[in-house]
Amino acid sequence: MSYSVLSSEHQELTPEEILELPEYQDIVSRRAGLPESIQRLYGLIDYLYMHKVSNAHIHPEKHVRHEVQDVLRIDSESDYSFFVEEEIQEWANHGAADVVKRVNESLAINGHASMAIDTHFARVRAVFRHSLQGLTVTLRVIPREIPTPAMLDIPETIQEHAKRRSGLIVLAGPTGAGKSTFNASLLGKINRETNRHIYTIEDPIEYLHEEDGASSIVQREIGEHAVDYSTAVANALRSKPHVILIGEILDASTANAVLRAASTGHLVLTTYHAGSVREAIESFIGWFPPIEQEQARRRLSDVLLSVVVQKLIPRTDNTLFAVREIMSNTRNTADSIRNGNINALHQQLQSNQEKDSNTMEQSLARAVREELVSEPVAKSFASDEMAFRNELETFQRQDAKPAPRSGLRFR
Repeated sequence: MSYSVLSSEHQELTPEEILELPEYQDIVSRRAGLPESIQRLYGLIDYLYMHKVSNAHIHPEKHVRHEVQDVLRIDSESDYSFFVEEEIQEWANHGAADVVKRVNESLAINGHASMAIDTHFARVRAVFRHSLQGLTVTLRVIPREIPTPAMLDIPETIQEHAKRRSGLIVLAGPTGAGKSTFNASLLGKINRETNRHIYTIEDPIEYLHEEDGASSIVQREIGEHAVDYSTAVANALRSKPHVILIGEILDASTANAVLRAASTGHLVLTTYHAGSVREAIESFIGWFPPIEQEQARRRLSDVLLSVVVQKLIPRTDNTLFAVREIMSNTRNTADSIRNGNINALHQQLQSNQEKDSNTMEQSLARAVREELVSEPVAKSFASDEMAFRNELETFQRQDAKPAPRSGLRFR
């Protein structure tokens, strides 16, 4: 798997200019022997990348929907605006034999499956689903360039945690919140600045990491290189890694594997679907049977470095901006986790007792104060509207605005 031979210098070219490049024409010419449906798929993926589309939703015999800065638009004019179900099925059957087998088994058993597709110009994560509309697919475009933590406005505290020799960093948020990009950025920093053995387990592999200096990187994909997360983690521990990325916690065995890896002297990064720090910790402990939850809380309190809950919201300039609820694990928060007093965590964040921590409402209020997002948009993303209003009033009473942040404008 590899990205395009095109260099980063081509990033600012228009789609028309890219199409005329000899390098791109060479890429297209190498597709001549592929089935027509796959050539159209690759053309669609390239088109999405060139036009800065973050996601495309494809339903059989309907116009493709493009998602640009969290807004859906109908494509009714391009050469890639309409597909039939037979084409989508052929996409699911294209690729390495092991991947195709896994995708079709998952479609048959679960009704959905994901895979990475690389055109040698662009790369996407494809999620296929059986539905009332037939076999549909969502293509999520993966940028070639891995952004730096500064570009993503990742707090210095989290960057410092990524330098630790052991511990656990949990990144939570809804689908499409930039979790993979966040973790890829931290791994990129580790890769550039330290000589460590980095081991990633993903489903599917999204960002591709090139080894820098003496760093060693192993990237494994569930279904192609490993059966599941828990067995892949067990294998990783025999490979003497320093850093392990465990793509997502979806079951009890993976949660257990995450704790085991973090408890045995490894730095572990993982993701989870949750809307708040409190929910992330409650849900994590909930994977364990009741008889084991006290021990799980104790182990988690010992290894946890931080929990970050991230959401992408529309900026005033119609791009996207990351707002985050952050908990850096301190003695107070560790005691709350260990004792099962999870409700106290939010109170500790809200009262500003914990350094380098904040609630989502505080992050939203600050974004409004910095004029990055509008107040109505920020309010719509707040879980606690009253808390958001209180935080906004606190900022408004201050004489000066907070120091502005740039933050990456997400695709």
